[in-house]
Amino acid sequence: MKDLVRFGVSMPVELLEEFDRYISQRNYKNRSEAIRDLIRDKLVEKEWFEIGEEKEVVGAITFVYDHHKRELVNALLDVQHKHDSTVLASQHIHLDHDHCLEVTIVKPADYAVAQDGTIEIQIGETLGHYGDWLRRPSDRIRKLNGLRENAPLIVGRRLKLDFSTVNADAFEGRRIGYHEARQLRYFRRHRIKGVIEHPIISGDNLWLLAVEQYGIPLWLLRQYNPDVTVDTILSLGSIMFVPLVEASSGDSTCEVVQLGSNPAGDDTRPRLRQERHSPTASTGE
Repeated sequence: MKDLVRFGVSMPVELLEEFDRYISQRNYKNRSEAIRDLIRDKLVEKEWFEIGEEKEVVGAITFVYDHHKRELVNALLDVQHKHDSTVLASQHIHLDHDHCLEVTIVKPADYAVAQDGTIEIQIGETLGHYGDWLRRPSDRIRKLNGLRENAPLIVGRRLKLDFSTVNADAFEGRRIGYHEARQLRYFRRHRIKGVIEHPIISGDNLWLLAVEQYGIPLWLLRQYNPDVTVDTILSLGSIMFVPLVEASSGDSTCEVVQLGSNPAGDDTRPRLRQERHSPTASTGE
């Protein structure tokens, strides 16, 4: 390796033993390789935070459908009107006598601050995150919402925030940057090899499907089913889109699901772009 520099690292024995178990589970050849990856992850995370503060994130949903199918066009229009705060624009193209191509531009409204200063709690978020993004003590957020000490955040519920120190735009940028960095870390080790349709049966819920049955993060399953929350009662026979994930081959490129994507059929999975390098409680990866 060109310009390789050697340096020493001191740490407690217990921490080193835990680190050795970590690199063994992930099949690293040596400690140096693992340390390099950890450093890269933190630097990439920092870069994503900086990008998130400066740039707006949008997504594109592309799908092809048979316009002769009964009620399909009306159903698509109903969905777009239902999510009018998310859908920015839509382009419709006639491919042939039977098929149409539609491209819908969306923004990640789930990460936006509402007019009343509230947000929807997302998977992986904590009061500590909100306090950090707002540059305010998390205890103030707890008191503002009347939350008891150690009370868990409920994914999908709304939370009131104080933007007297940091404005809503800066908060949204940091929040989106955090979630994109989580995706990037995950897809450094995994790749999506396909998507299947899972018919809902008795006993299914979002948590069991993601974690127990398919072994994927809950946030990833929600990316493919944005209208479903952890509180949603799943209807028997309804379809969930489930991404099939496998271990990455170690390539320096990875697949990142564009925030704001919204699947609607076989060929309408969230588009992937290339980058270098308890059911109710807010959970991590």
